[in-house]
Amino acid sequence: MAVLGVYALGTLALFEERELTDINRAIFARTTLMGIWDNWLLGVGYGNSQTAYQIYEDPGSIYYYYVNHAHNDFLEVIFEGGLLAALLLALYLCLLMAQIMQVRHNQFQKAAFLAILFVLAHSVVDYPLRTMAVAVAFVYFNAILFSLDLRPQGRNIKGIIELRDGSNVRRLAVTDELNDTSAPAVVQGRHVSRRRE
Repeated sequence: MAVLGVYALGTLALFEERELTDINRAIFARTTLMGIWDNWLLGVGYGNSQTAYQIYEDPGSIYYYYVNHAHNDFLEVIFEGGLLAALLLALYLCLLMAQIMQVRHNQFQKAAFLAILFVLAHSVVDYPLRTMAVAVAFVYFNAILFSLDLRPQGRNIKGIIELRDGSNVRRLAVTDELNDTSAPAVVQGRHVSRRRE
């Protein structure tokens, strides 16, 4: 919660420094939506949003600040990529929701989901994914969330083996799989006591 508070304060300070109010962001969004409406099928092309934005910009709303991005990553991606970009964004969001339902018992993957959620929420009012450090972290958190290696194995556990080495006790699961490599080789060659659970 403290991290979220610091993140929010930093974002608020950034808004105040840039003097970007909700009204300005609404104007940016409205102008970008006009561009999306005219270029809904193919978009204006990736990397062309700055030039294309000027075509739709109302001369009466031009400020001292130069608008280099839409201050909404979702709108900007759709503006540049058109219908295909909108469909891919919708597919990604659906996959994200489906994945969090599958990994709801894995705390590490749930933490990665929260990190992704923070970046996506920030993307509604700014363009954090255009910053390399945030983009790399975003990709990393997606790799964690969608990793198959972090999912629990669907093994049928038959019992627990206890390995004792002096005062240290190690417990290993006994499964019915023939090629289970989770048990170390030392278990196969020694006599150990087996306990059912």
